[in-house]
Amino acid sequence: MDFSEKKVMVAYFSTKGVTKDIAEKVAAATKGKLFEIQAKEPYTDDDINWRDPDSRCNKEHNDPSIRPELLKKAHCPGQYEVFFIGYPNWYGVYPAIVQSFIDSLKLAGKTVVFFMTSGASKGGKAIDYAKGITKDADKITWLGDERLNDFTQEQVNDWVAKL
Repeated sequence: MDFSEKKVMVAYFSTKGVTKDIAEKVAAATKGKLFEIQAKEPYTDDDINWRDPDSRCNKEHNDPSIRPELLKKAHCPGQYEVFFIGYPNWYGVYPAIVQSFIDSLKLAGKTVVFFMTSGASKGGKAIDYAKGITKDADKITWLGDERLNDFTQEQVNDWVAKL
C-alpha cells in the first residue's frame, strides 16, 4: 500500500523506549504524525512484571474487559486514514491500554497497521484479537503485526513499502 498520499498517524505504547524508537522510524517512513499512547495511571516496573500473578499486566490480561483510562486522546483522529499502532508484545497481543486507544477512535473505513516489539515473540496474533473485541472490526482494513525489534530505518522503510 502506498502511504505517501494518505494521512497517517503512528500511535505507540512503550514502557522501555524500544517501541518508541521503532514508532519514530515508522513515522519517518510514512511521514505520519506521532502520538504516544499513555495511561492516566502510568505503568510502573512492578505493573509490567509478568512473573508476578498480581501485577497490573497480568490482571489486565486475565480480564479482557479492563480498559485503562487514557491520559489524553488523539487530536482530530477523524482526519487520519491510516493508523499504525505499535506496542510491546504482552502475552502474544497488545496491552489493554492499546485497546483503550483503539476504542477511542472511529475506525470504520480506515486502515490499522500493527507493529510490535518483543524479546522473543514473532507477533501475528493482534489482528485476530482486535477483530474479536473492536467495534466495526469487519469495516476496518487490518495489516501488519510484525516484530520490528532492532530494525534500522532502511529496514522499516522496506517493511512499510511491502505492506
